[in-house]
Amino acid sequence: MGFKEIASFVKIEHTLFSLPFVFIGAYMAGDPTVMQLIWILVAAVGARGLAMGLNRIIDKDIDAANPRTAGRHLASGTMSMKTAWTLCAVFLAMLLLGAGMLNPLCLYLSPIPVLAFVIYPYLKRFTWLCHWWLGVCLGL
Repeated sequence: MGFKEIASFVKIEHTLFSLPFVFIGAYMAGDPTVMQLIWILVAAVGARGLAMGLNRIIDKDIDAANPRTAGRHLASGTMSMKTAWTLCAVFLAMLLLGAGMLNPLCLYLSPIPVLAFVIYPYLKRFTWLCHWWLGVCLGL
């Protein structure tokens, strides 16, 4: 599994699009150092990758039944669940490392967005409020 497949699996372009907002938030909170910006980047990429990976794993069967999403990696069988879970573990480690290197409070609070990422794929099955929840996830 190469970078191109991983980038496609987690929709890296969505992560890249969100980075300006991440860094604007960092500057609105204060005057971050270069190292803080690096750890924020690590945490943000990890969080975004984890969220996308969990969404793909949780929605695998639904994606397989939908013609629009049947070609996705897990739905089509081009990626194994083991690989997807391994990628999620790597992204979770990035999130925890980045959060921990920023400060202990960030690390202690990091389970909150992880829980939000797990809830979103289930919420979208039952209510239109999932769009609101996705906004909450993006804000975390």
